[in-house]
Amino acid sequence: MASRQPLTAIPTHVFMGFLGSGKTSAILNLFETKPADEHWAVLVNEYGQLGIDGAHYQSQGITVKEIPGGCMCCASGVPMQVAINKLLKQSRPDRLFVETSGLGHPDGVLKTLNGEHFQKALSLKASFCLLDPEKLLNPARYANGLLEQQIALADILIANKVDLASTPAMDKFDSLVEHCLVPKLIVAKTSFGVIDSNWLELEPVVGREKDAVSLNATLSADEPTVSVFSRAFNLEQLFCRQKLEELFKRTQPTRIKAICQTDNGWLLFNGEGERLTMTIIQGQQQSRFDIILESTRAKERLEQEIESCIL
Repeated sequence: MASRQPLTAIPTHVFMGFLGSGKTSAILNLFETKPADEHWAVLVNEYGQLGIDGAHYQSQGITVKEIPGGCMCCASGVPMQVAINKLLKQSRPDRLFVETSGLGHPDGVLKTLNGEHFQKALSLKASFCLLDPEKLLNPARYANGLLEQQIALADILIANKVDLASTPAMDKFDSLVEHCLVPKLIVAKTSFGVIDSNWLELEPVVGREKDAVSLNATLSADEPTVSVFSRAFNLEQLFCRQKLEELFKRTQPTRIKAICQTDNGWLLFNGEGERLTMTIIQGQQQSRFDIILESTRAKERLEQEIESCIL
């Protein structure tokens, strides 16, 4: 049996952005442009433990490897190295997308991808950062320096969801761009995560990482303090779609990702604050909830209310 050729210079794209910025939507949109003779894969880091994003990608027929728990770069990048090695060995992709957690600092991710271990296998292309301009009006959410680091490390900066953004929010984004200390290849504005697939061919800004490291030295390395509710329910438990919708709209958690078997079929709930969308999705092995809240007390209360939505 002939041995397979080693993988070399696989184009690799890092997508950064705070919770709800539209990273998954952007990657899914890019997959719509994939040449028929190519195989693409995704490595995704999730803030929860149950793999909602991974299930979403899999429902679209996409090869995906998950690192749950929100810290892709922990343990000196070892979990990430193991995950990438498995993904490369099993799927041998022509192109790799890395979706970072909205809660974790991405500098460790880029260091791992640029490191000696993947020097031959991967060819790191321009990195992307998506943000929701409306979130810029609440600076307390970014007090830990996470947003600044994501922007500093990005070669391509994209304001997403501009269809929902107010004039003050867009003014804030424009001001942010004007005062950005690390140069960008492209600054763009879009909605629904629609971006130009030609940008996948762009190389990183020369010296960008060095500039970003210098800037990041002045930023806090702390990650946001939040309470994450992660729970799975078996197939015998059917949820009332209307009750879940009313619950999420009333409580407005920081972030909602859930795949549920409801009386209206299988649905993907995706929300943040007052925004909530529901999308039909193929059947799963279990219903899963990954929800970010501001306190442990809110987490305990929400768990009881979710259970009350079971029919």
